[in-house]
Amino acid sequence: VCAAIAVRTTTLRFGTGILLPAQREPIVTAKAVATLQNLAGGRFSLGVGFGWNVDEMADHGVDYGTRRAKAREHVLAMQTLWTRDEAEFHGHHVDFGPCWSWPKPEVPVPVIIGGGAGPKMFDHVCEYADGWIPIGGAGLTTALPELRSRWADAGRDPDRLEVIPF
Repeated sequence: VCAAIAVRTTTLRFGTGILLPAQREPIVTAKAVATLQNLAGGRFSLGVGFGWNVDEMADHGVDYGTRRAKAREHVLAMQTLWTRDEAEFHGHHVDFGPCWSWPKPEVPVPVIIGGGAGPKMFDHVCEYADGWIPIGGAGLTTALPELRSRWADAGRDPDRLEVIPF
């Protein structure tokens, strides 16, 4: 669907809501997302999440208790593949030595994390994402100032934080 949107539109910005990176192989996913971003001419945003469906995660070999850590490493590994000619990543859930992976996105892929407000969510957003997709609208009046403050404390440019309601 995203590929169809990419080639049938010229100005529409679009993205996923929500890809679960812990349940996907990061090298193949990085290639697919880079291809999509290039087809879209930079109009694509990768909305990711941690998941909630315990049975589905188990079916994909993901332990519910490690889903956040695994999703984090998968995104970080993909970002490494997108930005380095010779990429390598060594984590607990993802581990690969020097490799060459193309295509590279011609325009950086914004990663927007979806989920409920809270310290853990904002830790992830401020560390390796470009924004937040709040799921549900309750509590945004207090959550947004908290996120903006933590974003600034992390040394991130306040004008670059994206918040896209789901």
